[in-house]
Amino acid sequence: MIKLRKTEINELPTLYKIGIQEHAKTFLNIKSMLDHQREFTDKNTRFLNILNTSNVILGYFILVKDLVKKSIQLKRILICKEHLGIGQDSLISLEKYCITEIGINHIWLDVYDNNYRAIHIYKKLGYKLFNTLIEDNRKILYYDKLL
Repeated sequence: MIKLRKTEINELPTLYKIGIQEHAKTFLNIKSMLDHQREFTDKNTRFLNILNTSNVILGYFILVKDLVKKSIQLKRILICKEHLGIGQDSLISLEKYCITEIGINHIWLDVYDNNYRAIHIYKKLGYKLFNTLIEDNRKILYYDKLL
């Protein structure tokens, strides 16, 4: 079972270590510890730990609230290599969290077109493609979902 909890500032080094794992480098721009600290203090950004029932951090989300559009940007989902395979359950938990804890029922995200596993999960959970862009010679797909 997956649980979500707001990240505490003293947990940022753990998230940073998850973020620099080799398996993530293909799909994400690597953030420095300073980037994490800067984002953590932004009032519209929320870090959420993905936990198991023993409260072990398995991964994390970074969310950005857009009050004008009344939506959440799923800026990052990253799961430890040892726990790959929990993405779908984590996203389902995140969707419930957005509704019950934040009061927002629209979520959007972007993903590189070569992140096939993530795209498969997004489509399976009902996310719809709404835009594509080319940036730095990479194709970025934009998906969203009304919860």
